[in-house]
Amino acid sequence: VGVRAHFETMNNQRINNPNSATARSGIIRDEDKRKADAYALFAQNRFIINDRFSVTPGLRIENYRQKRTIYRWRNNDVNVSSSDSNTEIVPGIGAVFALNPDIEVFAGVHRGFAPPRVQDAIDSKGESINLKAERSTNYEIGVRGQIDRTRFEATAFRYDFSNQLVQASEAGGATSGQLTNAGETLNQGLELGIGQTFENGFYAEANYTWVPTAKLDSTRIINGVDRKGNRLPYAPKHLANLRVGYDTGRWQTNIQGLHVSKQYSDFENTEAGSPDGRRGALPSYTVWNLNASYDLTQNVTVFGTVRNLFDKTYISSRAPRGIFPGMSRYFEAGVEARF
Repeated sequence: VGVRAHFETMNNQRINNPNSATARSGIIRDEDKRKADAYALFAQNRFIINDRFSVTPGLRIENYRQKRTIYRWRNNDVNVSSSDSNTEIVPGIGAVFALNPDIEVFAGVHRGFAPPRVQDAIDSKGESINLKAERSTNYEIGVRGQIDRTRFEATAFRYDFSNQLVQASEAGGATSGQLTNAGETLNQGLELGIGQTFENGFYAEANYTWVPTAKLDSTRIINGVDRKGNRLPYAPKHLANLRVGYDTGRWQTNIQGLHVSKQYSDFENTEAGSPDGRRGALPSYTVWNLNASYDLTQNVTVFGTVRNLFDKTYISSRAPRGIFPGMSRYFEAGVEARF
């Protein structure tokens, strides 16, 4: 049983200086304050039926309030505000059955709920854009375990949304960075994971997610055509992750590859890229990362990372104003001390 109180306040300003792009002072163009308060009460209990089977029901009650006050917008003093609040009851239940000491089957049904962020729910004019909270019923069933040095897990999942928030394209009439209610959607697929540890300190891990279904599941008319059944924006069908590493003594190092398959940027599932870059499919891409660390002492570790090792150029997004490239080669080094 637990309770949680969460508070956030953000003061946001946009300052323009006509004489310099890097100035730290100038004319306040936009200014607003965003506040979010949330209170949660949750409880769960694990019922151990026998030494092989257990059931865990749970319940969360969430109350939240969001408020945005616009003091200035596009060089005009407006002083308007809007707020929203809601209370949600979110139940769930899970079960685990041990086939033997090393392998178990699990399943669960849970209610999903997530409110939109303040800046998404209330626009820069202080007006609500009628974004509904995300609500879904989530199902999963799978098996996991370990045989000798091999770890594995396989899970089938189904997320049935009564409303899902997705990125709207500016080309489709949305303003910059705006989310939209997708309405009823269905997401379902399979997750697989496997890991192998070798006696000489080397190991290998792989994860794969297959999402054959990520679609609009209700009528949505865009440009006079019902897009029901179309794939959701920014929902790749395939995600794969491979990591090979060495971990022994003071050294830990690994190389990691991440593959993301083709994605669409709009509900129309437009294939060809538009001249302004706002529409069209996002091609698949694969990036590699290199990580290493060394324990100088029991409490001090030095580490280094190279992300996008081969400096792959790829499109990470077309929202809201056109092609946005993925992160180029990036180096990071540091020292971690534990006291």
